[in-house]
Amino acid sequence: MTTWGNYDNHIRVGIDWTITPANPGPNDQNVTVTWKFMVGTSASYADPQTLHHNPDGEGPGTTDFYNNLSDGGSKVVYTTKVSYPISRSSGSRSATASLTGVYNGASPSVNAIVQLPDQPASTPGKPTGLSSDSETDHTAHLDWTAPDNGGAAIDHYLVEWSQDSGFPNPRSEQVSGSQDTITGLAQGTRFYWRVSAHNTQGYGPTSSQGTFLTTATATAPTKPGKPGLTNASIDSLIFSWTAASPVPDSYTFEWSTNSTFLTPTDILLDGHVTSYELAGLLDTTTYYVRVKATTGGLDSPWSTGSQGRTLTTNAYDDYGDFATLVDNLAAAVARQMSQIGTYLLRSRSTPLNVPDSTDTFVTFNIAEDVHGQAPSTNDGGQTWTIKQAGLYRIDFGFGWPTFGGLGRLNQDIVVNGNRNPVSGTPRSGRPMHVGGNAVTANTYLVNSTTMRLKAGDTIKGVVWQNTGATLASVNVGDYYAHLTIAQTGV
Repeated sequence: MTTWGNYDNHIRVGIDWTITPANPGPNDQNVTVTWKFMVGTSASYADPQTLHHNPDGEGPGTTDFYNNLSDGGSKVVYTTKVSYPISRSSGSRSATASLTGVYNGASPSVNAIVQLPDQPASTPGKPTGLSSDSETDHTAHLDWTAPDNGGAAIDHYLVEWSQDSGFPNPRSEQVSGSQDTITGLAQGTRFYWRVSAHNTQGYGPTSSQGTFLTTATATAPTKPGKPGLTNASIDSLIFSWTAASPVPDSYTFEWSTNSTFLTPTDILLDGHVTSYELAGLLDTTTYYVRVKATTGGLDSPWSTGSQGRTLTTNAYDDYGDFATLVDNLAAAVARQMSQIGTYLLRSRSTPLNVPDSTDTFVTFNIAEDVHGQAPSTNDGGQTWTIKQAGLYRIDFGFGWPTFGGLGRLNQDIVVNGNRNPVSGTPRSGRPMHVGGNAVTANTYLVNSTTMRLKAGDTIKGVVWQNTGATLASVNVGDYYAHLTIAQTGV
């Protein structure tokens, strides 16, 4: 395109220009304008002249030439190329030209204005600033920062989300603004999301990846297992139970001396605890317990109720009526041990030389052993089988009335057919029951030992005399033996 100035004394100047590229693409950042500065006449000239040219971006300059144009002629005197940046609103550029040195004093001039092409619209940029908040069990609110629109208004955004960070089969929806609340999500689940903007040119690049976690609706944990008694003493009981599922926030351990829990005491425990020791209890007392689990304010059902009984205070501390105290202790331990499901050997006032076939607890055959025989596995004593592994206390007593005498008697505990001797401590002048009648006991031995036994172990007690000992005037039928076995730990 050419712009000519007015004639001055039959001569004029003009400016021609071309733009490359004429139609730039979205990625073009500049165009080049080729400026051509020309002289034209309506008469003949033959003299030296000077063209002054000044395109934007290059600055003023001059070109001397000899003008020998004839009437109606024109020629290009100076050509230059200038690069101009373009944008979505590029604007214009201009150039001026003038002529001096003409013989007739003419000084024509011209001013040309070129409108640069605008950079065409492109797809939008990448959204940034992804954030999520207000997650619930099934919804999430998403926000992002709008990108550059690429020269055309953003008409919508595409939001995509998936449980897989690779987005193999994402769910998606379109929204008009830079935020979205998506619904229908799985609870307690981590999701990945991304967003892209769209305008008349299409979708721009996808944003970086965001993530959010929906909340999980609180559900009541399952019922804990029935508390089991794992240990007992005279003033404490230890219970353990199978954990609820999933691991709860807390447990409530409830106990009472009433089987219907009319006046219970509740103890709050951490949800990872599955055992508890009740301490400071009364001896020989039954306690009832149960457990429930709690998560998010929701309670499980109470576990099946259980119970435990504290042991009786050691009756031997008083050294009272030996046979009666042993019987009482054995009975108390029997009640306790019945809750654990193990056997107990209870003492009986049975003449040693008259084994009682109806005695279901323990009998001794001392008629053979007191004559110097070490105890054998076939000495006639009652054998007991341990049903639960644990730590056991074994109390073994032997006594005789005032008449007669003997050299030395021994007591053995036989475990799985092997002797485990125990020593005796003489106690004199204590009353005993003999055949139901109170007499004065000359001496009795009370032996206590503790040993760890396994399920299936067998145990029995025997009384015997060393070889060479004399029985003097002892009436064998007047000897009495007492044996108790009680589990004291696991």
